[in-house]
Amino acid sequence: AMSNQTITPASITNIVRGRVDANGTFTTIGVPNGKYILRVSGAPQGWSLRDASHGGKDITSVAIELDGESATGVMLAFTDKPTELSGTVRDASGNADARATVLVFPADPAGWVDTGSQPRRLRQVRAGQDGAYKINGLPAGDYYVVAVDDESTTASWQDPAYLGGMARNATQVRLTEGDIKTQALSTMKGGR
Repeated sequence: AMSNQTITPASITNIVRGRVDANGTFTTIGVPNGKYILRVSGAPQGWSLRDASHGGKDITSVAIELDGESATGVMLAFTDKPTELSGTVRDASGNADARATVLVFPADPAGWVDTGSQPRRLRQVRAGQDGAYKINGLPAGDYYVVAVDDESTTASWQDPAYLGGMARNATQVRLTEGDIKTQALSTMKGGR
């Protein structure tokens, strides 16, 4: 089964689809100048994109700038060992917090900008009625994870200034390929 590669502009204005040949080579034609993030859809069952490297950078997380030059030699790597980060959120009284939202974002602030429309390394999940949360399929790397109450959650939570404030009180977690980690969290009230 072949997968489809999608190059998504970091500015989220349009999508350029690539064609995959039988030998696994993919090509895009007529891509306008701009910054792009690579995405993959339709990966074989049980496999997910690990990274797409170009010039030593993972262009699934860091935008590549195209300015009339061809970007050749992009290498896609897939994994059948996804990560899982889970745990329970508790409030200040130690009770399970069903009203919490868990935010996960890269420890490196460079990963907070030009992330495209569906960032792989920035996630937001609601805790369940028992305070439990689970985030599957984060790429390997260093992350901040933090639980905030519903009132503190903002539609623009991916804004670098907001993430900078969250990072000061977040817990740092390192995920390697195939890691299954548990991280207990305490809800921050009022975003602090």
